[in-house]
Amino acid sequence: MASSDRVVFVLIGTMLLGAAGTSGVQAGAPPAPARAAAPAPAPQEEAAAEGDEAPPEDEAAPEEASPKQKGGRKGKGGDPLKSRLAEISKAHKTQMAFGAEELDVWTKFWTGLRNQRGLFEQRMLNERKAFVESLSSLDAKDRSQSLLDFERMQNNKMRSFEDTQSTKIKEFILDHATKLREFGLAQEENREKLAQASADAWTEERSALNIQAPIVETKADRKAREKEKAKDENVWRPTPAQAEERLKELKSAFHGKDDDDVIKDKIERAKKPKKPGWAEKSYWSEGDRGKTYTFGVGSIVGMSPATGLVMVENSAKANLLKAEGQTKGTMKGAVTIDWYYEKDSRTLYALMVHLR
Repeated sequence: MASSDRVVFVLIGTMLLGAAGTSGVQAGAPPAPARAAAPAPAPQEEAAAEGDEAPPEDEAAPEEASPKQKGGRKGKGGDPLKSRLAEISKAHKTQMAFGAEELDVWTKFWTGLRNQRGLFEQRMLNERKAFVESLSSLDAKDRSQSLLDFERMQNNKMRSFEDTQSTKIKEFILDHATKLREFGLAQEENREKLAQASADAWTEERSALNIQAPIVETKADRKAREKEKAKDENVWRPTPAQAEERLKELKSAFHGKDDDDVIKDKIERAKKPKKPGWAEKSYWSEGDRGKTYTFGVGSIVGMSPATGLVMVENSAKANLLKAEGQTKGTMKGAVTIDWYYEKDSRTLYALMVHLR
């Protein structure tokens, strides 16, 4: 190939390569069909690409409020929904904190019991090994007495250890149940506040409609009416004077009866048509003529009155101790004066009084 031909070939190749890097569409030629080409960005999108970055896909933009929403009432304290959501979040944090604390206490207690039992078993095993080894140094006639003494010592240690473990478990469960009950009462109270806040928000919104709603008795109104009616329907309400009367009544009623008959009497007294007001409390005190009457309420769930009487009275005694600022004690002179069994929740209540 002549040098001039090679020059021409190189020039042609250069022109073809340059054409491939451009649009490749000559004037007057029909455009080639697009193959999976991305749509051209809109002017707004091009401007966004040159300016600030777009928000993440998982971050939803706030909805544009409708004209009615823009003109809606927000109440005296600002946005009512935002305020309620903040209260809900606050309650949830309290619940989670309580659960975390209870889990930590629960784990430490049962782990501690496990470790104590393991150490005790190890000590007992070591003592048994040492005893077996010591038998070789004794005469055959002395071994029987030595064995008897050793087993007596081991049995005493085992009895003492098991009594200690049993006491710890009972006290822990009772204290745990009291905490859960108090926490549950607080959560129920907070739930009612949240529900009332939601109802109040709607009442405020509804008032802007200028529509006269018919008067309808609500569940709360009916409950309050029935509560007032129940005051005179065999529902005993404790006061210092009534407590004194009840103590005399029970002393006379239980006089001469054996334990089984006393238990039957208490079970009958627990059958009340209405839940007494004292069952909603934990403890309180009242003064009368220079005396202080401290009342403690106990409760136990999932047990019948026949099997739960002892435990529920221990629960009431624990609340009496708490009311008087004590952690342990016998509460000498404290007497259970009333009982109530709620069938729906299978909860047994007991009311105890301590006179000082």
